[in-house]
Parts: sequence; C-alpha cells; structure tokens
Amino acid sequence: MNTVDTPCRLCHSFGFCQKYEQDYANHVDKKGVWQKCMSPIRKCQHAIADFHLDKLQGVDILEVGCGSKRKGEFIKNLVTPHCQWRGMDIKKTDLTTDIGRVENMPFNDEEFDIVIGNQTMEHWDDIPKALSEIYRVMRHPGELYLNVPIYLHGSEYFVTGNLEPVAKMLKEAGFHNIVVETWRKGHEGLGRYFPGESKKHCKKFGMKIEDTTSAYIANFTCDK
Repeated sequence: MNTVDTPCRLCHSFGFCQKYEQDYANHVDKKGVWQKCMSPIRKCQHAIADFHLDKLQGVDILEVGCGSKRKGEFIKNLVTPHCQWRGMDIKKTDLTTDIGRVENMPFNDEEFDIVIGNQTMEHWDDIPKALSEIYRVMRHPGELYLNVPIYLHGSEYFVTGNLEPVAKMLKEAGFHNIVVETWRKGHEGLGRYFPGESKKHCKKFGMKIEDTTSAYIANFTCDK
C-alpha cells in the first residue's frame, strides 16, 4: 500500500474551505451537526472528486451507494457532461438509476470503465465480497475510487484508521497499483464540529476522543 498525504494547504480548494468554515461557524447545532451547509469533511469529498474525475472523457461510470441528490449529486454533475453515469443504491432515491447491493450487483461482467464509491465502503457488510463484485463489473483496464471518513463512523477499520487490512482486501480482489491518499490529515481538528454520534463509535472501539477529532478522508485509488 502506497500512502500519499494531501495536506490541506496543498489542496486547490483550501482557500474556499477555510472561508466556508469561517462563514458558517454558527450554523452548527449543539450536537456538532452542520445545518444547511457542508462540514469540513464533506467539502473534502468535493475536492477529491474534482481532483480525480474532472477530466474524464467518454467512459462508463458506476457510482455505488450514490445516495440522494441532496448530498451526492455533485459527482453525477461533474462527470455527465462527457461520460455515461449510473448510480446504484440499496433503495430508490431521487438520484438512483439502479437498485441493488454492492455485494450482488444487477450488472453484467465488465460493464463499466470506472467505479466510484463516495463515503459508502465504511457501511458495507462484506467488504471482500463487495470488492470482488466491483472487480467483476469493471472492464480491463479499469479504475476504482473509494473514499471513506476516518474516525467518524462505519466499521472498525475506518473508525480506528487501520487501513492496511483494507488495502490487502483490494489486492486479494485482484486490484493493483493501490494508493491511499489521506485528505485533510494533520489539519486542525473538527473540535465542536465533531459529531456526538462519532464519539460513540470511537468509544465502542476503544479510541480516545481527543485523538480522533482531527478526522480526515482516506481515498483509495487502484487499477484493474
């Protein structure tokens, strides 16, 4: 596993994020949940998508766990001017084109050039099976992009930041050139913006809260 740290100050969206956090500092409720605006972590999702997907041309894209328009439409809007996009989720939303579980997807073999998972892998019940299924529906050569929040929620790997086993699962599924980018790692902690629900997850897995408020995003990129 190759790891690449992406300090905020090197991100092209750093100035925007910094000003955004200042402008919306009072739009947080008592539980630390951002109201009617993006959290620092969610802004990272936009920056990551823009960095990796903005230049794509003429490829078939599958987004697994696409969610609804309110939080997830930015990826579709970014790629659809020049690519074919389909969005799958476990239930029908105002964004989905297909309904299914990532462990058993309703697609043919080698149907997509690129598969994207934005803040979804941390919720999968069977990560190895899901990765094998993604490998099946991808063409060769193909590219996979999966980003996950660290210290916030989901399965133990992601709450504790133990990413080596996840990289191993990717390799065992057949993927290669595995790179883990850490976005926002080492930047100032979320402080009062660290969700109360995330504190419960951290305590569940023996994490000290003061060590986890500097939540960040791990973005896995790899090839088929």
